[in-house]
Amino acid sequence: MKPYKPSGQSAESGPLLLAAATLASAVAIGVFANFLGAHFWLLIIFPVLMGVGVGLVARRIVQIRAIRAPLLAGAVGLAGGLLTWGVNFGQDYHNIRSALTEEFRVTAMQVADPGLGPPTDEGLQHAVDVALVRWAADLPFSEAELVANIYREPVDDGTGGVIDPDEPPPFGAAFIADRTLAAHQGLTLFNPGESASEGVTLGPVGTLITWLVELLFTAWSAAWLPWSQAREPFCERCEGWYGGQEQVLALAPAAARAEVERALKHSDVPALSRQVGAIDASEPFLALYLRHCPRCPANDHHVTLARIHPKKKKTERKDLATGLVPPATLEALVIALREQAEAQSPASS
Repeated sequence: MKPYKPSGQSAESGPLLLAAATLASAVAIGVFANFLGAHFWLLIIFPVLMGVGVGLVARRIVQIRAIRAPLLAGAVGLAGGLLTWGVNFGQDYHNIRSALTEEFRVTAMQVADPGLGPPTDEGLQHAVDVALVRWAADLPFSEAELVANIYREPVDDGTGGVIDPDEPPPFGAAFIADRTLAAHQGLTLFNPGESASEGVTLGPVGTLITWLVELLFTAWSAAWLPWSQAREPFCERCEGWYGGQEQVLALAPAAARAEVERALKHSDVPALSRQVGAIDASEPFLALYLRHCPRCPANDHHVTLARIHPKKKKTERKDLATGLVPPATLEALVIALREQAEAQSPASS
């Protein structure tokens, strides 16, 4: 048995289509998740579903475009997971900015000198930046300071003094300030049917840890689905994926694991045939799960050696080894199994 290694190839324009579809779905899912989050949010569950949604899109493209490059597929899925979480996270920031912009616009129209004219969008955005940075630093932001920053010129503070506008904060400072404020505000956990006042509010550290855990779950679930698909066995001759696991060969008792693995590794048919023995259906045993190319029956079969442990409620399966086995080896196994069954039939009768 030789290990299967993906070729790293893909159909024409496969990687480009994978990236485009994955990132586009990540943006759409992030926006939709944020919309749901405005009404209710299920910790961990929603982030996993976000990642699964992105991952399913990426997995489908991997299937359609025959992408056999696990690292590429996983990396694109990971990027999609990070993006969808970032879109959801950034949408919260966008919503806060929009609400503050409208609030500041109304306030400026009420308290500013009419001779200054209506506030401009550029001035409002500057005032929002300054306000967020000041609040995160636990500094006040008065109405006079608001007007000075919206119109970007000194104004009278009402006591004979003058208030100058602030310099624009560094790029990204307002976003960091907003997320800092959100962390200090904390996440409130409460059960369905309860009000927020009845729940438990996490502190800044607990909130940051929760965000990090959700981010990891989103990224992992988005990356794993396309990565696992790209590792599936693929027939390079027919340019098609192998079929599902269709056939099971019960080989030997679980105690023969080492000998069976050694024989499979070296495609030692005689040694493998010698390990074929009577199986007690109530005890652990070794079995082969087979997959093959639907259009190339003569091509190597993909084999998974598994340990099967029958139990009352549920049969447990643990995969031990996988790889490619020539059809001749499997034919010899089938003959050995058939002979074993025939040898046991007189005794059983």
